[in-house]
Amino acid sequence: MRHFVSFSSLRFRAMVAISGLIILTSAVLGAFLFNHLRSEMKQEVLKRGETTIRQIASSCEYGVLTENRVELHRILEALTLQDDFAYAVVQDSTGEILAQFDRIEAAELVTWIANKDFRTRHNADSIVVHYREVPELQMDLVEFCSPVRTTTFDISLEDLGATAVDESEYGSKREMIGMVRIGLSLERMYGRIYDVAKMIVVIIFFVTLAVIGLTALMVNVIIKPIDRLVDATEKIAKGELAHLQIIGSMDEICRLAKSFNVMVESLRDSRDEIEMYNRTLELKIAERTKELEDAQTQLVQSEKMSAVGQLSAGIAHELNNPMGGILGYAQFALEKLSNLKAGDVRDKDIESQRRFLSDIEQQARRCRLIIKNLLKFSRDTDKTEWEPFELNTTLIDTISLIQHQLDLGNIELVKTFADDLPKLYGNTSQLQQVFTNLLLNAQHAMLEGGQIHLTTRLAPQLGEFSGCIEVIIKDNGAGIAPGHINKIFEPFFTTKATGQGTGLGLSISYGIIKDHGGDITVSSELGKGTEFTVILPLESSGSAPKDKSDESDMGKIRAMISE
Repeated sequence: MRHFVSFSSLRFRAMVAISGLIILTSAVLGAFLFNHLRSEMKQEVLKRGETTIRQIASSCEYGVLTENRVELHRILEALTLQDDFAYAVVQDSTGEILAQFDRIEAAELVTWIANKDFRTRHNADSIVVHYREVPELQMDLVEFCSPVRTTTFDISLEDLGATAVDESEYGSKREMIGMVRIGLSLERMYGRIYDVAKMIVVIIFFVTLAVIGLTALMVNVIIKPIDRLVDATEKIAKGELAHLQIIGSMDEICRLAKSFNVMVESLRDSRDEIEMYNRTLELKIAERTKELEDAQTQLVQSEKMSAVGQLSAGIAHELNNPMGGILGYAQFALEKLSNLKAGDVRDKDIESQRRFLSDIEQQARRCRLIIKNLLKFSRDTDKTEWEPFELNTTLIDTISLIQHQLDLGNIELVKTFADDLPKLYGNTSQLQQVFTNLLLNAQHAMLEGGQIHLTTRLAPQLGEFSGCIEVIIKDNGAGIAPGHINKIFEPFFTTKATGQGTGLGLSISYGIIKDHGGDITVSSELGKGTEFTVILPLESSGSAPKDKSDESDMGKIRAMISE
C-alpha cells in the first residue's frame, strides 16, 4: 500500500494538471475582470474630466472676456471641494494666467505647466486630453485642456447706433479668448483599482483552494482503486496470482477489477500449462541444440574436407617426392649390402650406409610433417581444443599444405612476417582452415598466375581491442565486384560455377574469427586485386585445451601408412 505521493504517479499528475488548469483559468478570469474594471474606471475619469472642463470653460467666458479675476477664482473654488483635482489654470488668449489654484502649493510648477505648451493648445478646437507624469508632484495626472470661446458679430458702426439690432441679420463667429486647463489626479482611481485587484486575488485564492481540495478528494476517490489494481499487478509480476477484492458499486473501476480477476485466473491456468510444457520442452531444446551443434560441426568439417580435396593433388605430389627419395635410398642401400661379402665390410661402406639411412630419416621426417599438418588441419575439433600458439608457425604449416597448389597455378607467395610476435590463444586447426580458405580464394582469383603478399604485423590498440595481430592476405587478381563485396560473408553466396564451390568458406571463416574475438575486413578494387585483413586480439577467452600428444598423431600416421 502506498503511503506517499510520488511525483511521477498518476494521482500527482492528475492533481497538478487539474489544479494548474484551475489556477490558469482563475488567473485569466481575474486578469480579464481587472482589465475590464480598470477600463471602466478610466472611462469614468475621462467622462468626469470632460464634463467638468466643459462646465468651467462655459462659466469662464464672461470672466475671461472682462478679465474679472475675482469671478474666475470663484468658479475655480468649486474644484477645491473635490479631492482628486490637483490644479486648475485659466489663461487669456496671450497665455497670461488670469486665475489658478493648486492643492499642493506649487505655484511655480503650475505656471510652468500652463506655459509649457500653451502655443500647442492655443489652436485646439476641442477638448484635449493629455496623460502626464509629474515626478515633482509624485503623482500621475490626466490633464484636460479646453478653449474658452465667445461669440462675436460683424456689426458696422452705423448699425451699432441703431435703437434695435437684430443679431440674426449679421454674421457671427466663435472666437477663442482663452484656455482652461485642469489636472485630475489618478491616485484615487489607482486606489480603487488596487482595492478591486486585492479583492479579486483574495476571491481567486480561496476559490482555488476550495477547488484544489475538492479535486484532491475526487482524484483520491478515482485513483485509490487504480492503486489497488497496480498493487495486484506488481504481485502478479512477482508470481503471486491472487484475486483482487472488489469493493464498491458497479462502476467502470469495478468492472475493470472483475476483468482483472478473469485475467488472473487465465494467467494461473496458462502458468500451470506452461510449467507442464517446460518440463518436456527443456529436454527437447537440449536435443535440438545438440543436433544444431552437430550439424554446425559437420558443416565446418565438410568445408574443411572440401579444402582437403582441393589440396589432395598438391599433397600427393609433396609426399611423392620424399617417398621416392626414401625408396631410392633404400634400394641403393640394399644393393650395396647384397654386394658385400661376409667379413668384407670397410669403414667407408659403414659411412655410406649411415648417409643413406640419414637421408631416409630426413625424407621420412618430411613425410611425417606433411601428414601431421594434414591431420591437424582435417581433424574434427571444437572450442575446447584451444592452446597457446605462434601465429607465424601456424601460417608456415598452412603454407606447407598449399605451396604445391600455388606453384601449379604459377603464383608467387611473398611472405613478410613480423618478428617476436606474442603468442595467441586459440584453435590452430580452425585458424589453419581460415588461412587456407583465404589463400585458395586468392589463387582462384588469379587463373593466369600472379602474386600473393602474406603479411603479419603487431598492431597497437585498435577499436575495441586492447592490442592485436593482423594477418594481411593481398592478391593482384580480378577483384570483387562492388555489388558482391557486402555479400561475400553470407552463407551459400558464391560467384563460382555450379559444383565448384559451396559458398560456405568465407562464412565459416568469419564465424571462426568471431569465435576468437577477432574480425575480418576486406577491401577490393575490380581488376586490381583484393586484400583481406584478419584481426586476432592478444587477449582471447577460451576453455583449457585437451591433451593431444604427438604419439597419437604418430599412431594415426602409422595407421594411414599401413592402410
